[in-house]
Amino acid sequence: MQARSTPKALRCSTCPTEYVRTIATIALLVGCAAPERRDPFGDCEFDSECFPEEVCARNDECMPPDRVRVARVTWTVAGAAASDTTCATIPDLLLWFRNPSSADKFGFEPVPCHAGLFTVDKAPLYYDRVSLGVRDRYDMIGYLDAEGQVTFDLTP
Repeated sequence: MQARSTPKALRCSTCPTEYVRTIATIALLVGCAAPERRDPFGDCEFDSECFPEEVCARNDECMPPDRVRVARVTWTVAGAAASDTTCATIPDLLLWFRNPSSADKFGFEPVPCHAGLFTVDKAPLYYDRVSLGVRDRYDMIGYLDAEGQVTFDLTP
């Protein structure tokens, strides 16, 4: 008696290799699709949540690196360097960066007065208005210069 292939074995031995190649190609292409933001609106907390060519600015927005800069806010107190002594009557500060052409803002609090300096590593270029103040007492406004710096002189 001669051995014969069953119909099932016969079907498997004649599977079209082109079909298998097509499935493998599709799987490869799906795995290599263009990266997507985790948030479709471009909101972020980390650079890894943005497209590879973007950074996560400190206003939580994905932006190209050439649209952000280092912002450096410095202050003195009545003309003297900020310190524990000169800031004795000034509680922690509020610091806001504002977009002058809209109501958009982002900020930081509490900012310790005695530091005399606050740096933001990825501030969007269009947030060039800076407010520095003490809650319920005063709010000073300045503008970042071309180098991304602004200085205030606080009153105790």
